[in-house]
Amino acid sequence: MWKKSLLLILSLLLILTLAACDKEPADPTPPTTDDGGNGDGDGNGSPLKPPSVTTTASGTLKDGAIAWTVYSDGRLEVTGTGAMPDFSAENQQPWYPNGGMTTLERDPHDEGFVTLVTKLVIGEGITKISENAFRHMQKLEEVQLPSTVTEISYYAFYECKRLETVTGGTGVTTICDEAFRHCTSLSVLELSGALTEIGYGAFDNMGVSQTLTIRFTGTEAQWQAVEIANGNAIIKDRATLEYKN
Repeated sequence: MWKKSLLLILSLLLILTLAACDKEPADPTPPTTDDGGNGDGDGNGSPLKPPSVTTTASGTLKDGAIAWTVYSDGRLEVTGTGAMPDFSAENQQPWYPNGGMTTLERDPHDEGFVTLVTKLVIGEGITKISENAFRHMQKLEEVQLPSTVTEISYYAFYECKRLETVTGGTGVTTICDEAFRHCTSLSVLELSGALTEIGYGAFDNMGVSQTLTIRFTGTEAQWQAVEIANGNAIIKDRATLEYKN
């Protein structure tokens, strides 16, 4: 009798095991429609939507000739025509609250918190990055320049300590004194044969072990012809030149 009972129990266990194996594994792929779960709560099966990018601050300069916009993804765009106006101090730029030193002390949950700029995009038509324009932008990591910018003025990116890359500077002819001083994270800089002058201390006070790659659209002879003032040891002695035509 006990043998029959044991056989019955083993049979039941076998049936349960086979039933479990027949079940389809859970799909690890996240849903692409809301089917009641796309975040908008309508349950209508519409496609999932990425977080929207919104404008958090904006304004104009030079009677509307130049416009600036800060977006919620940390991007600052400056568009228009002509030279940007100079600023006598770093806290006079209209976008200073979106990257100036005082902003770093704020908590994201505090009232009045603003988006901190991590990427700067200068639009075609702008011809000059003005004095003190982006000085002390503490979170700035990336700058994209248009072909129309010919001058990067005094202290333009002074002490932007997280700035890593500056690209698109194919029209730059002059980099003024101390324009990138204390940019201790700068690792990639794009320039071209249009460049004629790098001012005193434009790249001074860089990290001792800091490396810099200059992507130069032009010839070695054009680079050798650039007038490089004192206070630019990283440019003269430690930079790696990558020439391209």
